[in-house]
Amino acid sequence: MKSRMFVVPIMLLAFLATLPAASSGQSLEEKLQEMAEYNAKQYIQPLITAFGTNMNSGLYHTAKVHKMLGFDFKINVMMDLVPDEETSFDFALPDLSYQIVAGQDTFSLDLPAESIYPDRTSPTFFGEDAPVPIAPNPNTARAAIETQLEAQGATPQIIQLASNQIDSIVSLLPEFAIPGIGVQALPLFFPQISVGLPFHIEVMLRGFPSLEVEDLGKISFFGFGIKHQLDQYIPIPMFPVAIAAQFGFTTFRVGDILESNHTNISLQVSKSVPFLTAYAGFGIDNSGMTIKYTMPAGTLPNQLEDQEVEFDIDGENGFRATFGIRLKLLLLSINADYSLGHHNVATIGVGLTLR
Repeated sequence: MKSRMFVVPIMLLAFLATLPAASSGQSLEEKLQEMAEYNAKQYIQPLITAFGTNMNSGLYHTAKVHKMLGFDFKINVMMDLVPDEETSFDFALPDLSYQIVAGQDTFSLDLPAESIYPDRTSPTFFGEDAPVPIAPNPNTARAAIETQLEAQGATPQIIQLASNQIDSIVSLLPEFAIPGIGVQALPLFFPQISVGLPFHIEVMLRGFPSLEVEDLGKISFFGFGIKHQLDQYIPIPMFPVAIAAQFGFTTFRVGDILESNHTNISLQVSKSVPFLTAYAGFGIDNSGMTIKYTMPAGTLPNQLEDQEVEFDIDGENGFRATFGIRLKLLLLSINADYSLGHHNVATIGVGLTLR
């Protein structure tokens, strides 16, 4: 797949298309096609969490809602930071079944992958971009075959007679090498607009029109949010801080391979002085993706036909605490915040604000 960094104004295409292509010549879909469902889930799980963390960031830069028809338009830039423990996983392999015919005898073999493949550590999406292949140990494989033949009554002469078949089985044992991208971070950026409505309500929209991208298909991205001022209900004159609650939802689709949905519910508080606003938020994230792809025949031993794979997977998102500051000079607004959660994420927003 040809590199196309920044062809469209979002981060994920850079990671689904450019970085994997640069490191290994494979797109994300091509990598998934080399894996059964369990391994695909383990490989992509950190990406779901990182993507959801980013998607649920940049939703606010103050707890105070806009006045009627007040608005802001800004560009959000996020960077999810992936922890070390999410850069590798234990690659699962099925036991391998073969038959050996020696003279008039037929022997069925069920080779335990766990012993034949001594090191099954594989990178996740964010892991090493040049991994050591998951390869069988030829000596262990041969010993396992001979042990099973002996257990089924094969004599040394029969084992010697089957030597060529044993060599063939050992030489054809599959190897696996699914590289990551070698980067423990996921960037994202997109436009967002918020508008004030009556009754201390503010609505937010984010996204871009659907785009057709070569090799990936149609890309669509849309989100919305609704925010309500809560400190108006506190019967204390000149209450010193603004308090608000917000719900946000974002959906993202990449052709027929990926569809994701992300929600955030947060309680926000902020305090403003001339030019500066300090804000904080405490919320719950939820993220999920549906993945679809075709695993070609022969990907796994004894797989004779193409296999359609489809599964749902949830991100490991949850509670997050956000702390930030905003600088406002006339209509120009610049904010920066940092969120602590299952993944940490840094966010910067730049835009125009009119109360």
